[in-house]
Amino acid sequence: MTNSLVEEIQGRSRQYLGAAKVAWGQWVNDDRLKAEGHAEVSAGRAQERGEHAHGEAENTAKASGEPKA
Repeated sequence: MTNSLVEEIQGRSRQYLGAAKVAWGQWVNDDRLKAEGHAEVSAGRAQERGEHAHGEAENTAKASGEPKA
């Protein structure tokens, strides 16, 4: 698998883990766990978006003939 695909999968799994923490925190009424879950979801989204942006930059560089950075 390519690095970007691995990072995308890791980002999504991180989002699912965060959502589970939020749900469990709501179930047991634990504000700290809910906050951790929200942070995990945000980190997963950022990780997934960062790799998408990197992949788009590589495709643009290949199309224009420029070397990738």
